[in-house]
Amino acid sequence: MAAFHLGNDDKLINTANAQGVALAAAKQLYEKVKQDEAEIAELKKLLAAQAAHVADVEAAFTAHMATFEQQRDAGPQTVALRR
Repeated sequence: MAAFHLGNDDKLINTANAQGVALAAAKQLYEKVKQDEAEIAELKKLLAAQAAHVADVEAAFTAHMATFEQQRDAGPQTVALRR
């Protein structure tokens, strides 16, 4: 007898059982595709959030560099010390 009891012996499977197996496989593949699509959507959201964060960090860095360059170009500053 076959391990999965899909036919009368371990060498043959009747067409009704073969169609049932194919349908079950198709359903499982569909579920896997839905899971993968949900995961992809979540990863796209995460990627967009990270891209926005990188843009914010780049903007802050650019602003700090501009301030630094202005201070550098202004030349040395003198500071009066009190005694």
